[in-house]
Amino acid sequence: LSSHKNLVDQLLSFSSSSIQSSKNSIYQIILDFIKLIVSDSFTLHPSFLQPTHIVDIILEAWSDQCNSKQHQTLQTLILCSLMDHFLATDILNDESLCVGPNGNIEYIPANLIYFSARIVDKLWQVVLNSSDLILLSFYSFIHINYFLRSVYF
Repeated sequence: LSSHKNLVDQLLSFSSSSIQSSKNSIYQIILDFIKLIVSDSFTLHPSFLQPTHIVDIILEAWSDQCNSKQHQTLQTLILCSLMDHFLATDILNDESLCVGPNGNIEYIPANLIYFSARIVDKLWQVVLNSSDLILLSFYSFIHINYFLRSVYF
């Protein structure tokens, strides 16, 4: 969690004054809301074959008030915040995860893999300004948990 706070501070220090205000509590509430929406949607049937996956909706949203550097900073902030959230909550092994009426906990790995693929896409597009430590932690988390699930279940 502290690495995420350092990343947020680092990202905000390089951004313009309009994004500097994201240290306010309203922006943290919005980031928390996005994390909640995405993590809850991971229990729904994967729709990565359709253009309506929640990760795509969030990453492809663009404001007319935002230049490309600000958009890049915002995408990095959202992706790193989501990665940090998934690491902190251990989403693949979370027994307390609230599953909605159309949801199933078995959909989480497929949605998480799609999310990981979108991170790779953003790296390939040179849009993501993330630290290597966060990416390494996230991908090792997915790999180790997937391996443990396949061996023990």
